[in-house]
Amino acid sequence: MKYFSDVAIMAATLAGNRLLQNFRRHHATILGQQVRSVENRSLSKEVTSSNDYEADQIVIDVISKRCPDHNLLTEETGFIDRGSPYTWVIDPLDGSSNFLNLNPFFAVSVCLTYENMPITGVVFSPFLEEFAVARKGHGCIPVLQ
Repeated sequence: MKYFSDVAIMAATLAGNRLLQNFRRHHATILGQQVRSVENRSLSKEVTSSNDYEADQIVIDVISKRCPDHNLLTEETGFIDRGSPYTWVIDPLDGSSNFLNLNPFFAVSVCLTYENMPITGVVFSPFLEEFAVARKGHGCIPVLQ
């Protein structure tokens, strides 16, 4: 189980560090229908930016290399079914509106389920340099980077 927590930490760290590199350095603009930097989601206050997709790809790449048979369910990509009882549930930029409004309260969230039950999860706040790591049977602890 610690291996899976370590994979989640690695994925969240890489994605979070990339988000931090982009934070307050780029202005998001709404472009035409073919190329979208920001798009509205079904909820009126929710947006998705190119940063969401970039962080999503980083997390997918890390998990796919270390756990190639596991399913993935990400907010940006959707469900990638590999026929496994393990599924990673990912929000690569939790707090997209905050990120785009230059508010530092955003995070990368990565959870692993086994047969639809959470077994480990990580939330990384790159601006605050803080992690919360949980493992089934071990509780949740904050961790400084």
